[in-house]
Amino acid sequence: MPIIRIKSSQSGLTLIELMVAITLGIFVLSGLVYIISSSIKTNTETLRSTQLNQELRGTLHLIIRDLRRAGGLNDASDAITFSTSHGLTLSAASGTGITITTSPAAQFDDWVVAGVVIKTASLDIITGDITNSCITVTNRNSNTQLTGNNTACPGDASATAFPSTTVGASSWIFENAFTTKDIVTDAANAIDTTYTCMIFGYDKDKDNVADSNENYGYRYDNTEQAVETWQSGTVACNDGIWANVTDEATVDITSFLITRLTPIGASVLEYKISISGRLQAHPEYSRTVEDVVRVRNDPVL
Repeated sequence: MPIIRIKSSQSGLTLIELMVAITLGIFVLSGLVYIISSSIKTNTETLRSTQLNQELRGTLHLIIRDLRRAGGLNDASDAITFSTSHGLTLSAASGTGITITTSPAAQFDDWVVAGVVIKTASLDIITGDITNSCITVTNRNSNTQLTGNNTACPGDASATAFPSTTVGASSWIFENAFTTKDIVTDAANAIDTTYTCMIFGYDKDKDNVADSNENYGYRYDNTEQAVETWQSGTVACNDGIWANVTDEATVDITSFLITRLTPIGASVLEYKISISGRLQAHPEYSRTVEDVVRVRNDPVL
C-alpha cells in the first residue's frame, strides 16, 4: 500500500527571527518607558518648582501691596488744599482748651475731629533750626471752630508754644498720623543696609486718625523659618504677637531681607524686598524672588 505524504502549508518564525523580534520589542518598550518616566519626572519637578514659586511670589506680592500703602492718609489732598488756602486764629499760643477758628467763609472738613493734629514750623534763620508746634484736636465745636491742646508734635520730646496766635495760610498743616518717616526696621533704617523686619501704618478705616489696630509689619522668624506679619500687642520687631504668612509645613524660608535704597528725606522712598526659600520635603528645590517697592505717600503730609 503506497504511503501518502501530506505537505503542510503552515509556516512560522524561526527561533532566530523570534529572538530578533523580541529584542526589537524590548528596545521599543524601553524607549516608551524612558519617555514616560522622563515625562513624569519633568512634571513632578515642574509642580514642585511651581509650588515653591507660588508660595514665595504670593508672599512677596502681599508685602509689596501692603507696603505701598504705608503713610496713606485718606483725605491728604483735601488737607493740603485747606491748609494752603486758609489761615487759623488761636485763642492762646500754648496750654489746653485752645480754640482754633478758621478764616472767614472757611469750614473744616468732616474728617477734622478729635485726634487730628495741627502743626506749624518756625525756622530760625540764624541757626537754621526748625521748631515745630502742634495742637491735638479734642473737640469739634462747629464747622468753623475746634478745641485742642498744645502737645508735643509726633517725634518731638516736648510741646512747644506757637510763635503767634495768628497762623497764616500755607504756614501750617494737618500732620499725617501715618507718615512714612515712621517706617520702622529692626535697626537704623540706613540706606543700602539690609534688615529682617519692617513696621509701618496707613489709614485703613479712612478716619484720618492713627488707631492702635492700624499698624502693619513683616519680619523673618529664623526659628520657624517663616515670614511673619504683626497681629497685635506691642508694635515692635522683637515684641508683640506675630503670625506666619508662609506655610512652615511645606516651605522653609531661608532669608527675608529688606534694603532701603533711598536716603532719608527723599520724595519717594524705595525698598528692595528679597525672599529666599526651599521646599521642606525636597530641599534641593530652592528659589529667590525680589522686587523694588516705591512708597509714594508724602512723608510730611
